[in-house]
Amino acid sequence: MTDIIDWKQDAADRRDMARYKIVAPAILTVGVNDIWAIITDISARGIYLRTSETAATLTIGEILEFTVRINPIVTSARPSFLVGRGSIVRVELNSSNEVEMAIEVVEVEVIVDTYPQRCT
Repeated sequence: MTDIIDWKQDAADRRDMARYKIVAPAILTVGVNDIWAIITDISARGIYLRTSETAATLTIGEILEFTVRINPIVTSARPSFLVGRGSIVRVELNSSNEVEMAIEVVEVEVIVDTYPQRCT
């Protein structure tokens, strides 16, 4: 089962969705480079995450792809992933030399019972 959702919205609508504090591993793909990250906050239109300082070279407006593994407890142990594209809207280096990044979700697909190609 696969659902495709288009998340494009006006700037005025960006903050009206509920946000959820989570801890979930993610892979960001920019060009041919994969960057491992930890998502700390998610909503229907955005993702906030932490990653290594090597991601500090990423720029606002840059488009990337992401894969997020959904916790098996939530999905009754069925493999489930969010796979999509987004635009970087904020990049900051924190006091621990980790990059904190906000990504506006452009499109996302929910994949259930199969593994995305990059996870096999």
